[in-house]
Amino acid sequence: MQITWQEIRAWGSCYTDVQLQQIYDDQGITPAQIATLNVPLEHRRHALIRIIFNRCPRERYTDFVGWCRLRAYYFWINAYAADAADAAAEAAAEAAAAYAAAYAAAYAEMQLQIDYLVELIGE
Repeated sequence: MQITWQEIRAWGSCYTDVQLQQIYDDQGITPAQIATLNVPLEHRRHALIRIIFNRCPRERYTDFVGWCRLRAYYFWINAYAADAADAAAEAAAEAAAAYAAAYAAAYAEMQLQIDYLVELIGE
């Protein structure tokens, strides 16, 4: 599956036409190539979500939504269990560590979402 810069533009990209032309080949690029572009991670994820929403069968989009929902539930269960077990832990040190861990986890989660979107979309 090839995605053109014109499609990305039509789907509401914040990049200008010139920027998109520099990123996308004239024949378009594949979802796997989008996943490795040298642009912010959240921009790659957004482009892949737009692809799965606009170009793929609806069940692939619902598969992705369900996968995200399960992962969020998993994180909530683990956080709840950790909070219950560590209620008396030192608050300041824990808050700093939690912030750093949450930032790293969010970044890692976005990369997992990108990988799963590429898998769902296929080539």
